[in-house]
Amino acid sequence: MSKTARGSAVLAVAMLLAGCAAGADKAGSETLVLRLATIDGGLDPTGIQHGQAAFVEALSEVSDGRIEVEIAWEYGEGRADAESDLVRAIADGDLDGGWPSTRAFAAAGFTGMKAIEAPLTLTNYEALGAVIDGPAGEQLLATLDSTPIIGLGTTISELRRPFSTEPLAEPSDWEGVRFRSYNSPVQSEAITALGGEPVSAGLDWRERVEAGELDGAELGLGIGSLVGGDALPNVTANVVLWPKLVVLSLNRERFESLSDEQRGWIEQAARIGVGAAVAGDYDESEFAEVACSAGVRFVAASDDAIAALRERVQPVIDAIAADPAERALLDEVRKVAQQHPAPYIPVIPAGCGEGGSGALSDDDVAFALIPDGIYRTDVTLDDLNAAGVSNSNGYTGTWTITVDAGTYAYTCQPNALPGTDCGHSTYASEAEYANVLEAGYLRGDERIVRFVYDAAVHDRLAGCGSCHSHPTKTVGWQLQGETLTFTDVGEPVIDELLVIEPWAKVG
Repeated sequence: MSKTARGSAVLAVAMLLAGCAAGADKAGSETLVLRLATIDGGLDPTGIQHGQAAFVEALSEVSDGRIEVEIAWEYGEGRADAESDLVRAIADGDLDGGWPSTRAFAAAGFTGMKAIEAPLTLTNYEALGAVIDGPAGEQLLATLDSTPIIGLGTTISELRRPFSTEPLAEPSDWEGVRFRSYNSPVQSEAITALGGEPVSAGLDWRERVEAGELDGAELGLGIGSLVGGDALPNVTANVVLWPKLVVLSLNRERFESLSDEQRGWIEQAARIGVGAAVAGDYDESEFAEVACSAGVRFVAASDDAIAALRERVQPVIDAIAADPAERALLDEVRKVAQQHPAPYIPVIPAGCGEGGSGALSDDDVAFALIPDGIYRTDVTLDDLNAAGVSNSNGYTGTWTITVDAGTYAYTCQPNALPGTDCGHSTYASEAEYANVLEAGYLRGDERIVRFVYDAAVHDRLAGCGSCHSHPTKTVGWQLQGETLTFTDVGEPVIDELLVIEPWAKVG
């Protein structure tokens, strides 16, 4: 994972004082000093907040040292309203600038950015890159026109997932849960819509969990892996509540007082920052490993559960759409979300999922993105002959794969060749057609899926005791409408059954 928290080596870091030198202006002096602030305690505390680190470093580089930066690292001292106070301080000119996140602007009295936190909408890093580098990013910054703040660019922080004392995998799990809201009206409204109770909390959230006052919090996996393991040991891996995007912000009056050359340097540095954010590495698998070792366990919500959660929060999104000040950005955000719909899920270490198994190897990837459902294909001898595949393994038959919350299960019904169909299985009665022949975990991403056999899952579904092991199968996959197609990707397919014919979604 790329680590970019190295800006301190090139910064003049100081405690922020009201009497700090204002630096150069149009009247001129050789060095411009910008007084910036962040609530995050560093340029890149988790190692994936590439944009703000690149912006600050570029200020010195593009100006050949004629812009210096003084940073207050933990502005607001962890209070629940610290970030909104930061926005106000920039607007009032108490600071030259900083990088508050979009969630902080509404409570500070600035409209137009709520769509970024539209619940369960922006759920992967590709979507965030498309937001900040496209029309949505332009619209976001335009919300600051005619305000005391100039938005120079937007950069990416972490996706936020639910961490909790008890798993939040089903809609009913949210009922009555006291859940941290970080000074955001959208967060509070979404938590209420989900069935929880929003609790305004800052960096004291951990102490409040330990005191029995808080049951969950929206956290990025990087922060959660460092401080949440024993306090909030459950995270719903495939539920992204909302992202954290930060706005590279400067006080408008201060910016306009600068020379054309100085403003040009700042704008160039901001473009570099946004470019670094778009191109950055956002692999959270290392965070998952740290979280796992700290005791965090990952659960997966089923497709039905996610659909029910979306239904619950839809009134929150509808309220954003009904607000003329917020609608324009929401329209652009929805376009991006439609193009990048799948939630990002990092590599989950073996044994760290709900019902995890030591059978999973270290290089197993995250819960596959194949939607829950029942998929079926009918394989005949003619199909095998056309594909040039032997029936020595008993591929003929009507095969069914049931996908449920990251697991799979095979069943089969014999057709014309009993005793040969269904992997040479023999059945005493039609009731035995429901016997699970193989089961385990699905691991993969938007393109690749691995069928990882797991004896514990198989035994739970089939009661087979010492179940027969099956090798892992790796294939490409694509779901178009109700048709699921598997393809050979150059790795051992082993079970050619998957790729002979498309599979129809029947339930």
